[in-house]
Amino acid sequence: MVQGSIPAALSWIPIRLVLVALVTLGSLLLLRRLVGHPLTAPLRRRFVLGLPWGTVLTVLGVLLVYAVVQGGWENPRSPLVLPFRSWGYDYLLGTLAASFTHNGWNHLVNNVTSTIAFAGVAEYALGHYPRRRGTSTFTSLQTNPYARILVVPAFALVVGIFTSVSGLGPLIGFSGVVFAFGGFAIVQAPIAAILALVGIRILRLLLSTVQNPAQPASIYEAVITPWWAEVAIQTHAVGMILGLLAGIGLARYRRDWSNPLHVWFAALVFAIAQGMWAIFLPVSASSWLLLRWIGAISVFVLATLAAIGAVGSDRRLVGRIDLHRRELAVGLLVIAIGAMSLAAVPFHVASVGEEPAPNGVVEIRDYTVGYGEDVPEGYVDAVELPVGEIPTVPASGVIVTSEKRNMWRQAVPTEELASNGRASVLVGGLGWQERVYADWVGWRVAGNQSVYKVFLAPETGEWEQAFTSPPSRSDVVIAGYNLSIVPAETDFTIIATEDSASIGPVSIPANGTQQAIGPITLERDEQRLIAIHNGTRVPIATRVEQAR
Repeated sequence: MVQGSIPAALSWIPIRLVLVALVTLGSLLLLRRLVGHPLTAPLRRRFVLGLPWGTVLTVLGVLLVYAVVQGGWENPRSPLVLPFRSWGYDYLLGTLAASFTHNGWNHLVNNVTSTIAFAGVAEYALGHYPRRRGTSTFTSLQTNPYARILVVPAFALVVGIFTSVSGLGPLIGFSGVVFAFGGFAIVQAPIAAILALVGIRILRLLLSTVQNPAQPASIYEAVITPWWAEVAIQTHAVGMILGLLAGIGLARYRRDWSNPLHVWFAALVFAIAQGMWAIFLPVSASSWLLLRWIGAISVFVLATLAAIGAVGSDRRLVGRIDLHRRELAVGLLVIAIGAMSLAAVPFHVASVGEEPAPNGVVEIRDYTVGYGEDVPEGYVDAVELPVGEIPTVPASGVIVTSEKRNMWRQAVPTEELASNGRASVLVGGLGWQERVYADWVGWRVAGNQSVYKVFLAPETGEWEQAFTSPPSRSDVVIAGYNLSIVPAETDFTIIATEDSASIGPVSIPANGTQQAIGPITLERDEQRLIAIHNGTRVPIATRVEQAR
């Protein structure tokens, strides 16, 4: 009895996580014995109570915005996103919130772990205590440790608003600030910055282990967007350059310079590891062109400018010209930020969302939700450049617009909706949110395009048909006839054609029944539609439908 009751009594304990925690803690304790002093000793010399409080406050602020403002506390995996993008200068909520909100749980975790690593290194380089000999703490605001703690969140706030205002398009996420911390760390502590990249991997491994100690996997079909197509590369570049300039400015003030070789290598490793080489152009709303060769050149140029900017020598670039090499590098970095920021202005002043979403059958307050295929991407199409025109980018899928918020967004691509059969979009604002559902109902036709209808419905409303596809002909020829599935008013029908003659339309039979169309018998077997003639059975289509 006693022996048998022990496992039952301890069944609630996550044994696998306890083992991971014990091994991790044991590794740190062993390391402590090997080095011969507390691992936190170097931290206590630079931080109040040995903790990077500025980084802690910054991370807590980001988590609080996600949990409270975006509703992540109730729905961690599905927060409210649309109203917090930087849609335009006249939409203050998006402009202020974009850099501090996130697109989902994974987006949040990636940015939080990166903030812990790079902001922690940057705060260590700055320090809570003055470094000059003879300087006492609390003698001024500059030497006050508690005031210096606030430098990190203040820096994050300023950079966040700047990257939101200067971002290319309706962006969201803290990554611009993360890259600024990374750029600062590269100049001030290049070796520690590289180690931080490794530390991020360790931290994410532990977090993923806590979330999924054992994760089953199998082959599955999915619609996948290339990771680089979802990266705000321009915002990352602006953030990193801001960090580099801040780091160079502090180094010049302190007259404390890092080895330029270390800075060059750290900047190069950081830029490559963080995907800053992934420069791309949109071909359509669901396809892109990766310009890897331009990206490779860019990261080497950026690393070189960082190294030149971090050189402590005031040696002139040309003997008779009063221009130092560092000044040239800093000037080029400032010009780069200016050019990238100016490029974003037309996107932030464009009049977007004035027209309702195509086939917009759902209206919730200031939002219109509809569905369209091969329609001009409303955000890009509204941008007017002083020189030249932006090529029209076609978009297909569930589309959300709002004139009040200057918004036009392909919220769910057609490919994703067709693959999953159902999707949802969360609209809302401060203090409210409502979900809109989309259903893809139709037939996947053998050897040809699918034929389908798209229905939309608010969370508490009725389903409305928003889109109907053209008919689709199966590539199967049986008894000399081609069979085409045609959307009808209530459901779908079939037409059989031979040369110029046709038979039908006839209704698709219900499950377990048959229907004649000329010499052919149609049979419905669960989700499959089968054509039968003289003992030959050929599947011609498969039904896709969600229970509504």
